[in-house]
Amino acid sequence: PTSDGGYAVLTDEMTLIKIKPDLSEDWRNDQIEGQSYGVHSLVQSDDEGFVLAGSKVNTTGGRADKDVYIVKTDSDGQLTQSK
Repeated sequence: PTSDGGYAVLTDEMTLIKIKPDLSEDWRNDQIEGQSYGVHSLVQSDDEGFVLAGSKVNTTGGRADKDVYIVKTDSDGQLTQSK
């Protein structure tokens, strides 16, 4: 749930979707890097933006490395920070 009575949805492909209280789509951000695997988390921040955490697996030269990342968006879903 979001502060305006709508919802925020985070898909397995790390697409962030904001849903209005009437259940219509408000906006969608599919520009978050990487494919996510495993558990991820989404919370609305005090400034009405969103913070999400996830992980991705990079395979290079036959070796798999798992990276954990945190992304902060503004209230319109635009990325403001990523680590």
